[in-house]
Amino acid sequence: MIEKDTKTRFDEASNCYQTNSIIYRITSAEKVSELISPNENDIILDFGCGPGTQIIELSSKIKYGFGFDISTGMISQAKNNKLIDQCSNIDFFVYDFLNFDEGF
Repeated sequence: MIEKDTKTRFDEASNCYQTNSIIYRITSAEKVSELISPNENDIILDFGCGPGTQIIELSSKIKYGFGFDISTGMISQAKNNKLIDQCSNIDFFVYDFLNFDEGF
């Protein structure tokens, strides 16, 4: 099953996953922020949020953010990163967005 393999791979990588060490990640994050031009009334959904880097960077510019990822390990890292950056307007959830109709 491909979904399980992907989930397992990201769960195992979550403890050492460092997107900021990859130059295209920084460049793409800046471009995404520029393109969406977030404001204080926006509510952002981040599907495949990984360790939450993008939505945490946007947290000071938006009303609220929700991060979703299939990987329990990535969501654990995102929640830790949220605490470190003291973001009170973001929540993270483990969720298989390929089966979105099943609800939370």
